[in-house]
Amino acid sequence: MATIALLERLARRGDERAARLVIERILSDALVDEYVERGPAGIRTVCREACGSETARDVVARRLAMVKERTAATVYRLAADPSDYGDRVAVRVLGYWDEPAAVELLMRIAEDPARRREVRDEALEALCRLESP
Repeated sequence: MATIALLERLARRGDERAARLVIERILSDALVDEYVERGPAGIRTVCREACGSETARDVVARRLAMVKERTAATVYRLAADPSDYGDRVAVRVLGYWDEPAAVELLMRIAEDPARRREVRDEALEALCRLESP
């Protein structure tokens, strides 16, 4: 309901770009939710597919973080597995979960020279987001 009011307000102001961004965000959230409903295989797929774009990584990570009770086990497995290209998005998701297990795994990933550079950087950014010492 609030989204419709926001879209109407943007339309009255003639701000088509902002309205389009709101609609894209809604569609993105719905798409991620659809993959979450498929279980671990769907979560793995959406994490792998989102790796190519900063915007996609952010949208997917935020949405997966919001539905933690349904995604946590898979996200932790993906983040811990350096052979899976879904690890970069999974590491970003951990940066939204302020809990000791997430911080410990992020620290291990950030310090692991065997990990891809972009995954280690993502772990450092996630630790910063958590304001971890």
